[in-house]
Amino acid sequence: MKGIHRAAAAALVLLLAGTAAGCGAEEKREYGLPENLCEVPVNEDVADPVLPPGKALEQQAEPLEPPVSSCRVLVDKRRVLFVSISQIGEFSDPMGEREKQPFRNRKEMKDLPFEGKGAIGDTNAMVAAECDSDVSRYLLVEFTVGESLDGDTVRRREKIDRFAKEYTKAVKEAVSCSA
Repeated sequence: MKGIHRAAAAALVLLLAGTAAGCGAEEKREYGLPENLCEVPVNEDVADPVLPPGKALEQQAEPLEPPVSSCRVLVDKRRVLFVSISQIGEFSDPMGEREKQPFRNRKEMKDLPFEGKGAIGDTNAMVAAECDSDVSRYLLVEFTVGESLDGDTVRRREKIDRFAKEYTKAVKEAVSCSA
């Protein structure tokens, strides 16, 4: 009988220890935030909202050259962000009929810090910004993030919105847009 109680007590101690270890153990970001995200110089606070915890960050980026460049950002070999940057001559409306396909719950972005238009969905955003450069009249910057970014859809959308605005502003500087 004592053996059964001891075995039960030992199992209970192990169970509680495992539960306690899981409670306080939050995943941490073990990699440093990049100074360049997808070939675009950014402050840490720009990248922070869309980069989840993990051990290693990897970027698979094409050079930031016209007409189109793209980039995949992986954390622990999982794609967490995809960015496409198009330098184009004609306006492409993110809220237009042609652009609705990649969105789930598309809404118009408000308060862009530059001239343009944007749309946001549950896992993506698209921003068309005016760009007065030798190469293009507009930038079209598209973003897709992994749902693992945040299980709370409202918070994830807020993070995507903040990132899309700040990142597009950084892209405009990187490609020398004066508009």
